[in-house]
Amino acid sequence: MRVSTSLRKSLLQYLYHEANEIIDAARGEIFIGVFSQRRFNPIFCAFEQMRRHIGKIYSIEGKYVMNINRLDNGWRARKSAAGGGALIDMGYHYIDLLVWYFGVPDSVTARISRANRIGQEYDVEDTANMLFDYCLSDSYEEKTIGNIIISRVYPFKEEKLSVYGTDGYIELQRGLIRRMNSRGEEVERLASKRGWPSAFTDQLEFFAKEIRSGKRCGPTTGHEHLKHIATLEAAYASDRSHTSCNPNTYLAKFTK
Repeated sequence: MRVSTSLRKSLLQYLYHEANEIIDAARGEIFIGVFSQRRFNPIFCAFEQMRRHIGKIYSIEGKYVMNINRLDNGWRARKSAAGGGALIDMGYHYIDLLVWYFGVPDSVTARISRANRIGQEYDVEDTANMLFDYCLSDSYEEKTIGNIIISRVYPFKEEKLSVYGTDGYIELQRGLIRRMNSRGEEVERLASKRGWPSAFTDQLEFFAKEIRSGKRCGPTTGHEHLKHIATLEAAYASDRSHTSCNPNTYLAKFTK
């Protein structure tokens, strides 16, 4: 995702207006949609079927890290071109999972760091730690809490999402999803050898089907990913202000 402005406007505001321009240009005659490939992968799709067996969800833990040797090459090294670093780039996929599975968080607290590749110059974050929560009722204590670590400078590559409930937990990895009971015993698992090419193929086939059917997607679909941008905007604002921020505040501000 490139942002070619000086970013005097907030990231959300810029992308909101850009999305409106695209939708207006289509004038309802062109199918417009934004889809992340994990939504077309059978492993990630199986989560919804398993989650109803783990009771009330109280904790979410995510990690998406890798080791990229050069972080100072190309447009991703510059905030003026990329809008941000690891959090908005690779982290977008895990923000998508959060929004897809649980909705927009009620609170986000994020801290980011840069310059962890010695001798390389870049002005975007290479590591981000984001805490979040979902309020389940008017009671402050009754909520789901979670955290996600995103990094381009870890010495290894790992992608994992763990969701803990009162009756068990689900462990989701690339190519594998498992459900355990409250004693940590495996109850069921689903493994897949399908690679990302199949997810890309399914994604393209979905677009083709919608186009052939003559269906048209209105602003709701075009604006769906503003929820993701609102969450990211809250994360960046939290790091700048050293406070917690509510993504829904940003979302409401630009979708009136």
